[in-house]
Amino acid sequence: MSLSNKPIEETFWGRVNSDQQASLTLIRNAVKTIWSGNRILWGYTDHGLGHSIRVLENAERIIGTYKGDCPLTDDETYLLTAACYLHDIGMQWDYHKHPAIADIANRNYGANIRAEVFANGTPYKSSHPESTMIRENHSRITAAYLEYARSEVNSLFHEAVLSINDALLGDLIDICLYHSSKLEIQKCDVFGSRKRDIKKKMIAAILRLADEIDTGSKRVNNKAVLKDIKYDIESEMYWYLCSLTTIQFNMAGNVYVQVSLHPNQDETSMANFLERKIIDDFKKKNKYLFSCLQELSFGIDFSGIDSAVSIDKFSDMLDPKFIEYIRKQ
Repeated sequence: MSLSNKPIEETFWGRVNSDQQASLTLIRNAVKTIWSGNRILWGYTDHGLGHSIRVLENAERIIGTYKGDCPLTDDETYLLTAACYLHDIGMQWDYHKHPAIADIANRNYGANIRAEVFANGTPYKSSHPESTMIRENHSRITAAYLEYARSEVNSLFHEAVLSINDALLGDLIDICLYHSSKLEIQKCDVFGSRKRDIKKKMIAAILRLADEIDTGSKRVNNKAVLKDIKYDIESEMYWYLCSLTTIQFNMAGNVYVQVSLHPNQDETSMANFLERKIIDDFKKKNKYLFSCLQELSFGIDFSGIDSAVSIDKFSDMLDPKFIEYIRKQ
């Protein structure tokens, strides 16, 4: 399959063998198909193929900070690439079509999915309880989806999962599972379950950090989507502020966070809040990931010097309801 418009994919695919390339073709096609259909979570942020490609780009920047010669083996590169494509497929799970996935997720992956919540048909708006249940369990649903697809011949992912080496499937499921910040990545096994030369926790850490770096304006840049996101006020504000946030790499390969603030706002109080809410939270949330990768000879870190709230006259004014919430904090 031609990837001429996606050079980052060509880079990763060029590092694996022909059998693994064939497997990635099947995986990518299945992921593209599932996200080409109607969205299960209507009016929500991007978790599709575009997000997967940006996560691959971020992963490459992380890999580029490695201080040795060869940070990833062929198998590790394959697992990371496959996980970048697959990690969010749980967000497209339709309970009414595949209820067995809920049973697997609950039984094998610690999910808390209750059948009685799914009384309505899809799509689910962001304010619906079905949406909340899927979002909170989506990495566990992804893991269950892959296990289910292995034996379910009618599953969209059946052929793709069969193409995955049996010795790698369990590791791929774990890597996808631990991409969510709702799970403690410290509990991820350090090495592969069957191939002990695979550094599984390292791959999971790269995936999670690469995913976290895509939580910004590239991910949430559609005002119509923002308008339709309806959760509790703090969650709504989180995604709204993400649209004003950029997370990037500096020349040294370190990660920094910048938040735009319109000059007509109450600059001091708003800037202080945004620094705590966005910049400090990102640093604390990902502290273990940076530490884990540094111990494995990656030169990546969080750059507090480059991170800042910047006054920008072209930035959107904060929504009044969020200003009121901030002033109460």
